Amino acid sequence: MLDSHTGAFETGFFGGGTTKEDILLARSLGVTQVCVAVNKLDLCNWKEERYDFIVASITPYLKSIGFKE
Repeated sequence: MLDSHTGAFETGFFGGGTTKEDILLARSLGVTQVCVAVNKLDLCNWKEERYDFIVASITPYLKSIGFKE
């Protein structure tokens, strides 16, 4: 579950949060499939650009640690 609120995703994924670590831990424990949900888009006025940014940021990382699209 990813928080789409401006700043929250960036903190969790790029700057000191645990988003990357949590995903890597799941993969290390043998998880082969994940469902990623983007939460709180209403706080961003349902901007498709925000959703696209989050998807474009998280997808390459997921692929790099072995998840398939």
